[in-house]
Amino acid sequence: AQIMFGGLLYPSQDNWLARVLAIYQDDPFADDHNWYMDVVAVHNYSYPWRSAWLTLYVQQTLSAYDLDRPVWLNERGAPVWDDYPGPTWAAELPDRQLRATNQQLAYFFIQSTAYAWAQGADKVFYHQLYDDCGNQPAGTDFPPSDGEICKPGDICFGDAFGLYRNQSSALCFAQH
Repeated sequence: AQIMFGGLLYPSQDNWLARVLAIYQDDPFADDHNWYMDVVAVHNYSYPWRSAWLTLYVQQTLSAYDLDRPVWLNERGAPVWDDYPGPTWAAELPDRQLRATNQQLAYFFIQSTAYAWAQGADKVFYHQLYDDCGNQPAGTDFPPSDGEICKPGDICFGDAFGLYRNQSSALCFAQH
């Protein structure tokens, strides 16, 4: 078995990996147990170039502790806004900034892979094959909407992260 250090996103300037390694540094069993990890994972859900930046950031943090571990980009993607269940009416809304069109998502997949490998990521995965309920409650399902019937507090769009749409028998977002 390989032990993976949790998927790091770094939404802030706080380097959580460095904080943990500082604790491990004083642990008398850390060397005997490979510093409790074989791989460090990163997640990227925004810009393609961040895949390289995250890989480099982890490599530099490990290097500061004289460690060398493979870096895996084990989650990456963006929710699609221009197709169901995304908010297809959201072209001009600020909420759309961290979403992508289907075409942009295809570019993201290729570019983020290239950036991660160029920086030395050992493995690159895509999250995920089929859409699930995204960030919505399980069983979330609604008809396609143009946004006009969406009232504050209503769930009338969702986060689709899959390479493939849900099948019509899926629990979530099955009305495409």
